[in-house]
Amino acid sequence: YQRRVRGPQIVLMSWTNLPSSWQNNQVEKRNTGWNVNTLAANAPIESRSVVVNPPATSSQVNQTTNTTSVNNSAPTNLPRTKSKENLTSIINSKSGGFIRSKSKENISSSTITNSGSQNNGTNYSSPTLGADVPFIPGKGMDFKWDPKAFSNEIQGRLSRSILDLPVHKDLARLSKGMVIYDMRRPTVTKIYQEDGAKSRPDIVREVMGTLAQELDSQEVANKIFDNVNNHVKETGDLSEQMRRFFTFLFGEGGVDPEARFVQVLKCIQQEMIFPAVKALRARLYDEFPYKDIKGTWRIMVEIFNDHVDVTHQKWEQAHDPKPESYFKFRWVLKTRVIGPFRCSMNIIDYTCDERIPKEIRLRLRALWSPFLHPTVDYYRLWNRPLSNLNVHRDLVRLGQSMTIYNGKGEKLFEPKADA
Repeated sequence: YQRRVRGPQIVLMSWTNLPSSWQNNQVEKRNTGWNVNTLAANAPIESRSVVVNPPATSSQVNQTTNTTSVNNSAPTNLPRTKSKENLTSIINSKSGGFIRSKSKENISSSTITNSGSQNNGTNYSSPTLGADVPFIPGKGMDFKWDPKAFSNEIQGRLSRSILDLPVHKDLARLSKGMVIYDMRRPTVTKIYQEDGAKSRPDIVREVMGTLAQELDSQEVANKIFDNVNNHVKETGDLSEQMRRFFTFLFGEGGVDPEARFVQVLKCIQQEMIFPAVKALRARLYDEFPYKDIKGTWRIMVEIFNDHVDVTHQKWEQAHDPKPESYFKFRWVLKTRVIGPFRCSMNIIDYTCDERIPKEIRLRLRALWSPFLHPTVDYYRLWNRPLSNLNVHRDLVRLGQSMTIYNGKGEKLFEPKADA
């Protein structure tokens, strides 16, 4: 929104047409290079993204509020207050909780801080969290989420040889939920998606061959095409067949085991997501046991001019199927394997049954908070049915100050001066 005399000015334009230096600056500011719209859908939205500012970080909140701490012990009963004027957001890097207080006097008796600890830049507050619920200690809240250590662990796994990773066990199985996109063309193009009818040798041939053609050369792809049927059969122990094929393909006189397409293949295996699974379980599982939703594991490979991103996406759901206990959430692990290394893990969507008590929903949100993507609330709002939004009330009024551009930066609509 750009503030004008007559009210808000809405400008819609393509992300791809903004200067690259500005894009990079926004990426660094948000500490993420990921388009939540692309992550949230099975197909990219043609490189278009809505740029939004994330909630204030804990350091920004603390700089603009007065806080007084007395002790580090968790009080058993914190007073609930409704004063907005004296709102003080207290973020405990050990717990991730924050409270509201009427005055400085109340703050001194109810604040939980740990001045000697760090929160690693994680934003534990949220504009929709509802800060009336007192902090309750627990194993989940004691878990320290360290994005840098997490990224280093992922990078360490990918530094190993492909022959030392379980790619031979998982490639054919995980490829059934994989899509490969070419993002270099004017229109995003899907260049691979398993249709459920391919044989095991065909899946291996098409996935490996497509990546080799796009990232390396036709010569490398031909070595795959010419030899895969000699090793991978429709029946038999697929893991052993793939192991022998890899030993042959990356052996002496074969394909370079550090080829570009191999860097992508290293991500198509189950160990890749272990650090993410481990972090989520450490934070949530003790209080809210959950399990994966079968058939929701998806892998997306996006090939750009100067880098390649690999995204794993999964849905998890509560163990207890009763409505008053049911929740589910979707998380993604996105890794840049070609180009400057970058890795992030976020929860990009979640649902809680309306019959879950408010205190439980807030507790869940507090436990999810270190992983929530900065745009998750905007995405959930946008994802509502049109009938549940106020578009019918606001479209005409806001349309009078709206400008629309196409992907080439050409102006498609502009309000009339006398409107």
